[in-house]
Amino acid sequence: MNDLYLVTYNDINNLLTTLKSNYKLVALTNTNAIHNKVWRVKYADSLLHFEKIFCSHEIGTRKPEKKSFKIVLDYLQCKPSQIVFLDDNADNIRGADELGIATILVTSPLQMKDELIKKGLLN
Repeated sequence: MNDLYLVTYNDINNLLTTLKSNYKLVALTNTNAIHNKVWRVKYADSLLHFEKIFCSHEIGTRKPEKKSFKIVLDYLQCKPSQIVFLDDNADNIRGADELGIATILVTSPLQMKDELIKKGLLN
């Protein structure tokens, strides 16, 4: 059942460190209480870079529902135009797009970095 948790790519913590030095990082995840226990341990070193983790089972709504993104926006006290949302699921990207949030559909680590550079978020 825990096979859904993939190995992180080697440079993710360096990337998160770089991003965190200039931006607030939060995560929005569709998960349940059982899986929560597993991924919080498996990805503990990467999760330290995030100011807050929004778990669907805790906030009562899931991506791509607009309500889930609005909860994050309220927490950050930001407008949708001030946010960049990254996800590997096209449906989740569409949900963010509908609110006016800039998005990146992640297909690989290299593609993700390239997109962050194109958006001016990385050098």
